[in-house]
Amino acid sequence: MIRKISVSSFLLIILLISSFGQNKNLIPEKFTKAEEELANIYAQYNALDDFSPEKMPGFKDLDKINQLVERVDFNSRKFNLLIKQYNLLEDIIFPTALSLTKKNPSSVQIIYNRLKNYTGNSPLSILSVQKRINRIGLLIERLQNEINRYKTISRRVDISKQKKEEGSESLSSKKEYLLKEKEDLLRFLIAEKENLKKLKEKEKRQVLKIDEKEKEAEDYDKKARKAKNVVEKLIYRNFAKVRRLRVLGLEIPKLNTIRAFIYLSQNRIEDINNRIKEIDTNISLIRKKEKEILRKKIIRGVIILFSAFLLVYLLIRLTKNIGNKILTKLEKSSISEDRKKRYKTLFSVILLAVKISLWVFAILWILGELGLDYKPLLVAAGGLSFAVGFGAQSLVKDIISGFFILMEEQLAIGDVVDINGKVGTVEKISLRTISVRAFDGTLHIIPNGSISNVSNLTYDWARTVLKVGVSYDADPNKVEETINKTGKEMFEEKEWKRKLIEAPSCLGIDSFGDSAVVYTVISRVKAGNQWAVARELRKRLKKNFEKEKIEIPYPYLNVITKKQEG
Repeated sequence: MIRKISVSSFLLIILLISSFGQNKNLIPEKFTKAEEELANIYAQYNALDDFSPEKMPGFKDLDKINQLVERVDFNSRKFNLLIKQYNLLEDIIFPTALSLTKKNPSSVQIIYNRLKNYTGNSPLSILSVQKRINRIGLLIERLQNEINRYKTISRRVDISKQKKEEGSESLSSKKEYLLKEKEDLLRFLIAEKENLKKLKEKEKRQVLKIDEKEKEAEDYDKKARKAKNVVEKLIYRNFAKVRRLRVLGLEIPKLNTIRAFIYLSQNRIEDINNRIKEIDTNISLIRKKEKEILRKKIIRGVIILFSAFLLVYLLIRLTKNIGNKILTKLEKSSISEDRKKRYKTLFSVILLAVKISLWVFAILWILGELGLDYKPLLVAAGGLSFAVGFGAQSLVKDIISGFFILMEEQLAIGDVVDINGKVGTVEKISLRTISVRAFDGTLHIIPNGSISNVSNLTYDWARTVLKVGVSYDADPNKVEETINKTGKEMFEEKEWKRKLIEAPSCLGIDSFGDSAVVYTVISRVKAGNQWAVARELRKRLKKNFEKEKIEIPYPYLNVITKKQEG
């Protein structure tokens, strides 16, 4: 008996050895390479844990979003390796095993034993791979959602910070901010609606995918029940379990996540619409406030303008009254007429400067009261004065020269002057020019800055100087006596006494002419009367010379004719 058993055992061992030898040839190279690649991928997957972001230096120093991005990138690499593992099992190893069992039914047990590593709870089993796919796929989904949520929170924080600063801003700044926020929200609303549309499409695809996987699971259950051998039954059951595991562990949670995001997106759209309505209401209120403020500003501006004009008018009127009183006192005083004219001219210039100053201060006051910034005007005025200093030097020179001409009382309106060779009566003096009317009626307008020489012929007093020629036969003593007598008579008359300061008198013989002895007669007169005195004095001297038989010679020629001898 023992011998029989040992013989049968021997025969069985020989049979097994021969079968294993044959089985070695039953496994195709494709199957073997797939197993090697599967083992290699599994090794890579385990090795990745040593390079997780949490273990890398500087990870904790990154901000929240970058940390999340690093984790998504790391888990995406693991997820891709798991997908490769799953595809190798479902697309190569299991189909190859089914093909082998159909071609060689005797290899069923061998293949069945070989597939135990890829089924059940083995780390390389398709169920274990699917569980890891579910876990990491959901982790990636959660991390991506966390990134999106954090970005949304960051944006809301920025908006809330801006809102906190609204209180210190003006109405125009608030309105500008609200309009900008509305514009941003409208863009965000369009993007959110587009996102909601994509999420709903994704939800439809996910529902179809779940239905498809459940149907596949049912089909594999049917195939498992109709399986012809244990290998087919094992593979189809694992396929059915994988499909259900994927549906329950991955696809349904994904669907729930998509629906959660649809709900959040709808809420965000509603919040955005509510915020836009709130912004429109606030903008409407701000515009009402701006209209009310504008109305108050207009009323206040009218009052300020009226007050400013009234104040300037009163101050100018006061300045005029004070000036007129001063001028009235000057008129009654004993100072000369020419000085009175100068004072009047100076007063007109001072009044003009006061008017300009008052209007400038009034404008600045109005701008300040209306809340307008007039500093740019001052800067512009400074820049203008700088430009004037370089580009309008002649104008500045004219004004400065005119001011000193008036202050130094060099001339006044009514004076007869000789300015740069132009002789005439001063009709107008301004800070820029002097208008001189010549005796022939020509009006000369001379810029103050170009004046190099001024001769005032009527300043304070003047002198009449006459050159009188008489015959060589006249007695010099009698001539001088006649001239002095004529001057004395003229000085004693009331009409001429007002114009003369002293009686005209003869200084003596001035020169010997070709046909006359020339005497000089002088007379000191009040300013502006020298020409009238000279004309009258000439007339009187002619009459008295005729009365005294003093000849006023005129040129004549003696013609001498010589006779030729022979």
